[in-house]
Amino acid sequence: MHGVGGDAVAGHASRIPRRARHGGYHRPLSALRPKLAESSDPPAAGRDLLRAIAAGTATVTGEAFFRSLTRHLAEALGAEVAFVAELLGEDPARSRVLAVTERGGVELREGEEFDCAGTPCSLIIGRDLVTIPEGVCRRFPDDAVTVRHGLDSYLAVAMRGTDGGQIGYIGVQARHRLDLDDDERAALSIFAARAAAEIERRRHEIALRARQA
Repeated sequence: MHGVGGDAVAGHASRIPRRARHGGYHRPLSALRPKLAESSDPPAAGRDLLRAIAAGTATVTGEAFFRSLTRHLAEALGAEVAFVAELLGEDPARSRVLAVTERGGVELREGEEFDCAGTPCSLIIGRDLVTIPEGVCRRFPDDAVTVRHGLDSYLAVAMRGTDGGQIGYIGVQARHRLDLDDDERAALSIFAARAAAEIERRRHEIALRARQA
């Protein structure tokens, strides 16, 4: 369905269409993260999101996959921030950043945990897809980082486990307008499914090590 300002929000039962606490993200932690060359211009039309991300993530797994995913996604969309976040709970909703690619000094770091309330990330909780092409700063004036860096567009796609429950999401924020066509939305859903599988694989390994300890 479509919300205020022309943004699209897809619920849990819907299909992907064809065609942080008050103050936002904060508490920076030192961590390795890719950065992009500074640019305020969106990429040229006709980008092949599926091909770009597939080429960059085909041979990597685990944390390397998450980092490669965010880097290629940010490059393909010309975005200031792309990140993969794991949900820590839904009441209240909290997220942990597993990987992030940023430019322009945006304060979001790997390993950072934040409350989703008051940020656009609150919209993806319980939904499959959220796209806000513009107007994010106006809708979330208390998200200090979003407003400070003029990140006026937002998109997110949910990551769901094998039981159908939401375990995280992929998020993108940019200063310029973000418009995705049907193929790009479908591509994001494909990589969200793979990212979810990576999270579940990691959780299984952690649980296995704990039992063997």
